[in-house]
Amino acid sequence: MQVVICEFILITYNLKINYFLNLRKTQQGEHPTNTRTNIKQATGKSISAQIHFGCAHNQINGQCTNSTPPIGMTQSKKSSAAPLERTLTYRLHRLHKLTDAQSQQAYPAQTGLSLSDGRCLASIGHFEPLSVKDLAQRANLNKSQASRAAQSLVAQGLVLKDDHPGDGRGVVLSLTAQGRETFKHTMALIEQRNVAIFGCLTTHEQAQLSELFDRLIAHAR
Repeated sequence: MQVVICEFILITYNLKINYFLNLRKTQQGEHPTNTRTNIKQATGKSISAQIHFGCAHNQINGQCTNSTPPIGMTQSKKSSAAPLERTLTYRLHRLHKLTDAQSQQAYPAQTGLSLSDGRCLASIGHFEPLSVKDLAQRANLNKSQASRAAQSLVAQGLVLKDDHPGDGRGVVLSLTAQGRETFKHTMALIEQRNVAIFGCLTTHEQAQLSELFDRLIAHAR
């Protein structure tokens, strides 16, 4: 009886050694291998153990005990990639398109401006005086888009264009009296649009989302 117990302990010891050797190979990026260990040399009997990483088939006196292999080791790995429609970038772009479509209808109706002109007017009203380059940065436009929007607002009598005091070739933009009235309507609409888009979130969730936006913008810069 003692001999059988000793043989069983020896077999178990060999199984554990081979298991941890294969575990180390996996952690180091190496492919785990099937290892067949003949215990006959140690026990003097024809007892063998076939070891596959995570799955042992112990053949002891003709009896076999199987352990369930860990998921992802002996079975094919399932793809962890999210479907396209569940990716954050896809949904962020979709939200942008959906909300912009609604805003494009709301701006002309409530401010008399296009969506791009309204956003530029809001930026000028908040950060005036602005150069065209600064307007492009504040309104998230390229310089040519900002220049066209500024010219449109000047033509409508909402924005005043003056020579830049520090740059003879540059200009600065500021609101006219009429522009300030339109600015008030524009800011009221922006508030309405924010409520319409984010009103489904609690105050706490909106605060969390705002912090996450700040982190994402800082990371992207």
